[in-house]
Amino acid sequence: MDGIIKQCAQVIFGPVCDYSLAAVSRITKYFNSEGTPLITVGGSTYDFEQKKTDCGDEFYMLLRTGMLSFESISELTINVMKQHNWSHSIFYYERDGQRNVAGLHTCFLMMKSLGRQMRNENMTFSQYPLEPNNTNRTEEMRREIGNKHSSKWTLLFKYKI
Repeated sequence: MDGIIKQCAQVIFGPVCDYSLAAVSRITKYFNSEGTPLITVGGSTYDFEQKKTDCGDEFYMLLRTGMLSFESISELTINVMKQHNWSHSIFYYERDGQRNVAGLHTCFLMMKSLGRQMRNENMTFSQYPLEPNNTNRTEEMRREIGNKHSSKWTLLFKYKI
């Protein structure tokens, strides 16, 4: 912090976790006289893909260098579904899956991005977080899928990013 206070920091690297990144990137535009760039491989959620070219933009000084975002993964999933004329799906995910890679609720944030895009495409979907201590996944899936989601074809993804 001394470098920032003394106005000699040229750039800040990290954090990766979306929650921490949001907080840090909101304030970097106020460091130094014109802001301090924040470079990260994180920022996978939709919010970080918004315009960042004006000082008034929420994440103005943020530069994401990661290869994939949740938006691009969602687009791929939707394109595969469209290719096969699938319009109904059910998604199981681990709410805190990949926590060690990208922080708290990574898979939940992925599902949030996917859900937003699927609603925009008028696709029908259901999302179910898997219980972390449940060892009987088959029974859990039977209970949630049941007759409501059964058909000749059911697209089933378990995201483990």
